Amino acid sequence: MPVFALANAGVDLRDGVLTNALGSALTWAVVVGLVAGKVIGIWGGAAFGTRFGLGRLPTGVAPGHVLGGGALSGLGFTVSLLIVGLAFQDPVARAQATVGVLLAAVLATLVGWLVFHLAAVLKGQTDADLPRYLDQPVDPERDHILGPADAP
Repeated sequence: MPVFALANAGVDLRDGVLTNALGSALTWAVVVGLVAGKVIGIWGGAAFGTRFGLGRLPTGVAPGHVLGGGALSGLGFTVSLLIVGLAFQDPVARAQATVGVLLAAVLATLVGWLVFHLAAVLKGQTDADLPRYLDQPVDPERDHILGPADAP
């Protein structure tokens, strides 16, 4: 994936572009938006919803899993690169924002790993034990079945 990102980002990192981008407020705004914003939005939305009874986490999913998933969601770069291409006409600003997206993908991966690791070590939240079976068995009288009715 990183090779795909670099090949399709269209940013020439020579001639001080990387140094310029790392000193840019725009680059860091993109990084914070993708890394911290995704964590706050996803984990905060799930915490709000469960706290006020709007929903519940699936069986076997703990808050540490949601926090780690929120952290990892910041590594999605394809749509972010599309938005950068549409939002910035200035080549310098476009390069700075693109470097921010690529840097956010790396940092989100590291933060996600750290959150999942800490959730496992500190809280014992290892693999999410998601349900493997339907809550209600299949009923041939009620459910539409294609294939053998006794298939697992």
